[in-house]
Amino acid sequence: MTASGAMSLEPTASPPEASVPRLEVRSPPSRPIFGHGLEIRRDPLGTMLRWNREFGDVVSVRLRHERLFLNDPADVRHVLVSHSFRYHKGEAFRVGRRVFGNGLLASEEPFHRAQRRLIQPAFHREAIRSYAETMVSRTLEATRGWPSRGEFDLAAEMTSLTLGIAAKTMFGVDDVAETETLARAVDVAQEFLYRTQVALVNLPEWVPTPLHLRYRRAARHMDRMVFSMLAARARSPSDRVDVLEMLLRARDEEGRGMDRQQLRDEALTLLLAGHETTANSLTWALYLLAGHEKVEARLLAELGQVVGDRRPTAEDVPALPYLDQVSNEVLRLYPPAWLIPRVAIEADVLPTGTPIEVSQEVVLSPWTMHRSPRRYRDPDRFDPDRFAPGRDEPRPDQAFFPFGAGNRRCIGEPFARLEMALVLATILPRWRLLVRPGQRVEPSPRVTLRPRGGLLVTAEARTRDTPSGPKAAD
Repeated sequence: MTASGAMSLEPTASPPEASVPRLEVRSPPSRPIFGHGLEIRRDPLGTMLRWNREFGDVVSVRLRHERLFLNDPADVRHVLVSHSFRYHKGEAFRVGRRVFGNGLLASEEPFHRAQRRLIQPAFHREAIRSYAETMVSRTLEATRGWPSRGEFDLAAEMTSLTLGIAAKTMFGVDDVAETETLARAVDVAQEFLYRTQVALVNLPEWVPTPLHLRYRRAARHMDRMVFSMLAARARSPSDRVDVLEMLLRARDEEGRGMDRQQLRDEALTLLLAGHETTANSLTWALYLLAGHEKVEARLLAELGQVVGDRRPTAEDVPALPYLDQVSNEVLRLYPPAWLIPRVAIEADVLPTGTPIEVSQEVVLSPWTMHRSPRRYRDPDRFDPDRFAPGRDEPRPDQAFFPFGAGNRRCIGEPFARLEMALVLATILPRWRLLVRPGQRVEPSPRVTLRPRGGLLVTAEARTRDTPSGPKAAD
């Protein structure tokens, strides 16, 4: 298969008449040369929240060129769901394509739709449920020695764990040392992507800066590992139908499979996206639970009633509604995809009445939406009961979109949600985590939101008679 940069084949409608009362588009004060670049580079998360709270739900910002930050749920739904055919990922993902190639994360329509259709069977419910035992057993192995280690970085532990789970369940890779080397390469690639995107001036990649040199080495390692993995499976096909096997077997309507480069792009995209976001969500979940004893105790009681002293299974997850509420509240506060840029390929008018010209870039942010006082009461507070059935806190559809929405919604969301539930259900009854006192914990906005500088914790084994823990450590 070859990539295509063509526009969507969906029929396009004329832009709606500009009869909707237009929401005022406001702009924060900016500097003459750098616009808003210095401010957003210094503190992107805090700056975006302040802009939304001070200037409203449609904010015009100059970052090299004008971008509209949209924070109205109706506008978000319009761009991502009902009128997504008018928007592409565009220039914002140019840098990302250097790492992910033309995989699902970066490809455009109609190629993206065709690729998604080929890969979707690997993420059907029964396929994902078959990964559950690996998720639990890998968690038990990874956490068994926690108390003897003293203080350790929980973020690094979760990254290593989820990468190992993704490598095994999706691609049948068991080599832990190899996956840890890959994790270090991924860190370098993330740093390259972030620093390139926020830089006021970007040097060409051929200029031998320290960052460029580190990234080239990391990219070569990632390519070697993925191509080696593909070659090994092609030589020895597997009886198990995992993601890698489906990629190799996939055929389009004309009977053509993916070429070597496209296989690399899809495999690397799924491997990286399949662990990084979940690792961060698990880290934030364990951090928040460690600081909210009543929430933790209630969750442990539910786990004790449903799971008891055995290992959790995929069948247990639907019977754990409070665990689902906790997961959703973690995803609200620390959404995996915190920034979603789009570029208009047609003229448009948003539900707020905001006109959009061709090539206009719009930016949607779950981070600002999820923490908006206009959408959530006391938005910075950790409160899993926001997601309780019947909770009197009505929200429009797109006021909560941690995995995106529409035809670009994360294909791995069911995998990530099952993994998050099973890892938490395995760790929490066995270990009590203590965060280092006085440690400053804040999110670092890279491709995903990870704790800046890591998260230092110690672990204590829970005992059977611990009030907040239903079982002893294995």
